[in-house]
Order: sequence, then structure tokens, then C-alpha cells
Amino acid sequence: MSSATLGNTTLTSRALALASKVPYLVRRGMHPLTYEQLAALATRSGMDYDREFLTGTVGVLILSLLSERAMYGYEILQEAERRSASQFQMKEGTLYPALHQMERAGFLKAAWRESDTGRARKYYSLTPKGRRHADSKRRQWESISAAMRAILGAAHGSA
Repeated sequence: MSSATLGNTTLTSRALALASKVPYLVRRGMHPLTYEQLAALATRSGMDYDREFLTGTVGVLILSLLSERAMYGYEILQEAERRSASQFQMKEGTLYPALHQMERAGFLKAAWRESDTGRARKYYSLTPKGRRHADSKRRQWESISAAMRAILGAAHGSA
């Protein structure tokens, strides 16, 4: 069985194969979005992403943004689009069900408050449990991303 080493962690080819098949997270109830919601998310200018690539990323994105500061829903959408140079355009029908599921799981808390414009908005922030979950998801994402870059780079002659 082949393997890849990342830091002190050895990833077997089976682990790498599972990582590339992230939809298993959905089947195990570990991801807040349905395939339909992911498909809605998967469109951007010039390219349609395979929804398997997006499974798991929305939760990481939301947790990551909220680890910086409390935000209201539309602000999360705008910030994701801004930081990705409009390559990642999440829809409200994708975001709000994910926020509500994370809130039910105890990762987020929500509070109504006045925004800078004076309008009442529902702000989401991480709970201590959510902060731990966000840290874990970020470490997992970084590990898998580094492994994928190493594999893809080696496959094209650059490491």
C-alpha cells in the first residue's frame, strides 16, 4: 500500500482516496448541506465545480469567517465572494440552512443587534465548542490541502 508523509502524519493511499471522496461526510451526517445545496453553490463564472469538490468546504468557510468576528448572513456571503475574487459565490439557500444546522449543533450562537447602518440583523458567532470545531476543521483542511498539493505537484513534475 502506498502512502504520503505530511509532517509527522503518514497518509495511506486509502486515506487519500477517502479524502478525495468527501461525500462520505454527508452520508455520515457530518456535513450540513445537501447535494442540491452544494450544486447550487457549485456555479461560478466560466466553470462549474464538481459538487464532490465542494462537499465539506462550506462548513469550513463559514467556521473560518466566523472565527475572525461575528457576522450576519449576508455579510458572510459578501466576504466569501470578496476574498475569493468572485470565484466563490454562495447562495442564501446554501448559507442559511448551514448556519441553522451549525446553530442546532451548538457550534454557533445567534443574536439580533443593530448593524452599522442601523438595521436589525441576526449576527452569528462561534461558541467555545464551535471555536474548537473550527480549529479542528482548519487543521484538517490544511493537512489535506498540503497532501493534495504535494500529490498534484509531483504528478506534474514539480514538488
